[in-house]
Amino acid sequence: MLKIRDVRQQAKDLGDRAERLGKGDGLKKQAAALAARLTVVEEELTNPQIKSDEDDLNYEPKLDHEWTYLAALVSGADAHPTPASLQYYALLKGRLDAIQAALRGVIEKDVSEFNAAVAAAKVPPVAAAPRAGSE
Repeated sequence: MLKIRDVRQQAKDLGDRAERLGKGDGLKKQAAALAARLTVVEEELTNPQIKSDEDDLNYEPKLDHEWTYLAALVSGADAHPTPASLQYYALLKGRLDAIQAALRGVIEKDVSEFNAAVAAAKVPPVAAAPRAGSE
């Protein structure tokens, strides 16, 4: 989760910096598209609209809630996990593996393409860029 948010913020910052440095808005648009793909992956893991205990009544819980439910179910028993719990674990593990594969795909393809575009635009990784609207 933190990896997704970090990569998304870095892409946004680079896109903004490129625009302020006069490198056009192409990188900013590419950063926004990358951020959107990362957000799709993040929203499969968790629902960012859920911020307090009862928000899951109004917003659909995602995979993180299902893992929490399974952990509470298994840890609350004084016996080994039931066959149903093990099957549910396997189901959740499969869903998590698919989401992690999607994230790897975004990182390997989309982030690599974005980094290549940043290098081609010769946007330095760290630059003292002026604030938007100032000269």
